[in-house]
Amino acid sequence: MRARLYGHTGWIQAIAFRDDDEGSILASVDDDTVRVWNILSENCLHRLRVRIYFFRFVVHICFL
Repeated sequence: MRARLYGHTGWIQAIAFRDDDEGSILASVDDDTVRVWNILSENCLHRLRVRIYFFRFVVHICFL
């Protein structure tokens, strides 16, 4: 599957894919955000602002 996801302003550092038919992924970026995307519609569903004090970026993300 291929999708263009516009909205991040930095480099993607980590991606998590959800194992279902919804087409959801998480992407953490060095612009201090984690976004939930639907890759079927190529829409950003949620944007989470993260504050990172000790490290430069989020390296691990997952769906629970």
